[in-house]
Amino acid sequence: MKKLFLSFLLAAFFSLTMAGTAAAANWVWVDSDDRVGIFFDSASIKFEQKGESLDENAIYVWWYMQLDDAYAQQRPFRGKVIKRLVFYDKFDLKDQMITHIDAVAYDQSGDSVDRGANGKTSRIIPGTKQETLMNAVAGYSQKHREEIAERSRK
Repeated sequence: MKKLFLSFLLAAFFSLTMAGTAAAANWVWVDSDDRVGIFFDSASIKFEQKGESLDENAIYVWWYMQLDDAYAQQRPFRGKVIKRLVFYDKFDLKDQMITHIDAVAYDQSGDSVDRGANGKTSRIIPGTKQETLMNAVAGYSQKHREEIAERSRK
């Protein structure tokens, strides 16, 4: 319980820090455990535009995973401890799929360690953090449909 609270506290602090440095970002907490915290940027959500219409089942969003210190130190990347992974993905709500468009890995100092994504599309596996994230983004999108539709047309 103590680890969970500490993880949440660190994730909340980090999200406030991110919100201060990323001008338009509005980070929304999705889930956390003793290893990771997951957030999405509600200001980045857009529906896919197809000609003049919008496909509300295809949602683009920036999101990130904040790694707990102990968990991150067990998984070094190129000799560096990764503290945060930031993604830009497309969720297909109808078919329960995710396409990875961009990804950035940051170390403990906040420096970018690696960037890139394979553009691969894969199924969302039930019961995973990806499903939890997709459901949170979908729920937010339904509640703020008009605002997101307006942003998507720009």
